[in-house]
Amino acid sequence: MVYEYANRMSKDDYEITILIDCKKIERKYRIIPKKLKYAVCKYYVCKTKKWYNLQHKVSLKCILGINDDTVPDGDIVWATAIDTVKGVYLLSQNKGKKCILYRVTRLGEIGRKSRLMQHITWE
Repeated sequence: MVYEYANRMSKDDYEITILIDCKKIERKYRIIPKKLKYAVCKYYVCKTKKWYNLQHKVSLKCILGINDDTVPDGDIVWATAIDTVKGVYLLSQNKGKKCILYRVTRLGEIGRKSRLMQHITWE
């Protein structure tokens, strides 16, 4: 869904950067060196670009965590998974307007989402 929206927006002359947060990989495999985990993440990003036919104005970038150092300045920042909402919310204003694009796919996520949304106030 994210890739489809990115393609459509790029056709309207927007430049899109999709950030893939590989922080979970870093936490899950602590014994593997950080550089190797980052290389695996970059490989995943390259495979994704081949798997889905993204327009040339859409770029993919892997990051290790969502924070002001890893997210480039822009106009809009979308949180696209429940695990990304808090990180996007905590970004500074110069990273862009904060929005949520999230679809509940499993019944168990409904409770998690509603509990998290009770603590977040969007502008």
